[in-house]
Amino acid sequence: MPIPFVVHTSNGHKIYHVNNNTSQQKPEWLKNSSAKKHKREQVRRGGVEILQDFEFPTFCSKVKQSLDGNYIVAIGGYPPQVKVYDVHQVSLKFERHLDYDMIDFQILEEDWKKLVFLCTDRRLEFHSQYGSHYRTRIPKNGRDLMIDRHTADLHIVTSGPEVYRFNLDRGQFMSPWETSLSEGIQVCGMNPVYSMMAYGGEDGCLEIWDPRCRERAAKLDVATFIPSSDEYADIGVSSLRFDEMDGISMAVGMASGYCLLFDIRSSHPLVVKNQGYGLPVEGIKFHSKTRNILSHDRKSIKVWQREKGDNFATMESSLDVHHTCLIGDSGLLFVAKADRPIHSYYVPALGTAPKWCSFLDNLTEELEEQPQNVVYENYQFVTRNELESIGLQQLIGSDLLRPYMHGFFIDLKLYCKAKDAADPQAYEEYRKQKLQEKLEKLRSTRIAKRPKYPKVNKEKWEQQSNSSILQDSRFKAMFENPDFEIQQDDERYRQTHSSRSNKMIRKPNTSYSEQNYYPLNDANESHSVSPNEMQQTKEEERLPLLARLNRKQRQPRLS
Repeated sequence: MPIPFVVHTSNGHKIYHVNNNTSQQKPEWLKNSSAKKHKREQVRRGGVEILQDFEFPTFCSKVKQSLDGNYIVAIGGYPPQVKVYDVHQVSLKFERHLDYDMIDFQILEEDWKKLVFLCTDRRLEFHSQYGSHYRTRIPKNGRDLMIDRHTADLHIVTSGPEVYRFNLDRGQFMSPWETSLSEGIQVCGMNPVYSMMAYGGEDGCLEIWDPRCRERAAKLDVATFIPSSDEYADIGVSSLRFDEMDGISMAVGMASGYCLLFDIRSSHPLVVKNQGYGLPVEGIKFHSKTRNILSHDRKSIKVWQREKGDNFATMESSLDVHHTCLIGDSGLLFVAKADRPIHSYYVPALGTAPKWCSFLDNLTEELEEQPQNVVYENYQFVTRNELESIGLQQLIGSDLLRPYMHGFFIDLKLYCKAKDAADPQAYEEYRKQKLQEKLEKLRSTRIAKRPKYPKVNKEKWEQQSNSSILQDSRFKAMFENPDFEIQQDDERYRQTHSSRSNKMIRKPNTSYSEQNYYPLNDANESHSVSPNEMQQTKEEERLPLLARLNRKQRQPRLS
């Protein structure tokens, strides 16, 4: 059975990256192939398709789950489009195309029937069940979008300090809120328990607003808690999230790669977590079941504990990560990347799979029962002697070497550097060897020299030219000593090699008049031939065969 997942272990927890092998670019003439053939091809490649057509033509920018948990809504391009998936039908419900790329979107109802999109052309586009419903324009380029369900206000933050509010009940803009974030507002977030709004600016400050009095309740300079030695590091707030369960925890992601966990009752962070790559933290999620926090930048997704900030699991990515979506309190995670398919990760340590894709639990249980071969990527296996030859024997016992059987696993880059330092001429020797092999190959294509034939038994030597007998010293004299020469004219040799002797003594064909015809004599007869008889024989040879026969018939028979 082909393995349908890419499995790796992080901090003792297994992470299953579901293969999207069925999501590959297909030509137009292949897209109309039968579903049965498509299913066979999917099983052959070992792919598991969680949702039908769970992909975009070029990339996916954001993916979210509806409030009732029955639908998955995703946006991407190119061309700009939105797709809605029904999880109970495990298939695509519909897709729509828009005129401009989308920065963000919000689901206004519990299901998919009312959506709003923040587009790059400074427009808000409202969609209903039947399609596009209404469009309105905002004064500045939007950056983030948020809805306050208590007041039915849509909050839009832009490159300026104003927060624009669009009331969905009245269908008109309300007076904007003026913040002190003069360099512009980057992100916004809402505390659903206490109905407080938070706005993060590019200057590293955070403002909390109370919508009941429409005034600022608090301001916090988050950038002062970042342990950065670079005075020119980006200190802006790049992401913001409240815990929807208790309403007290607040996580703030910074553009410098740090994530800070706050208790809203305190002005000092509880945990300062470094993402590790120095890239902006673009998204934060709270896992309600395990009380862990998920944060991501463009290169990695980290799940860490809120008490001390210890890593729970890490998912590295070779493609840019745009957005993440946790499916409830399960262990299933959808990741939008700079790739055609929407990637899916399943971490059983976070929770079981949702009911609509419970087959993931069965597949992972089967994989647990089957023995798996451990494959170390980007590692080189070396023995103790090889380790001493490259001068790294002092690393034995350190974290840079991983003991395994009769040797060690070492990082491939470190191994290559140490090997180059120990033998700087290794590449030159390798290059000379390859060059010599290439020259030998070219020489073999040239015209071969004529072999040096032996003095004796030339024909026998040609027959045995590829045999090992020529290299044997016991048979060397057979081709050098004349006493061992084979007499092919001998009568006994002709009897044992009759077919070969006839071929060897066969004379070339001559003309009819030049053929020699000798009278058949008994083997026991022997007599001397006189000159007159020889002359007569020569004359008879010149006569035609028929004339000679007639002449013999006319001659009287001697008694």
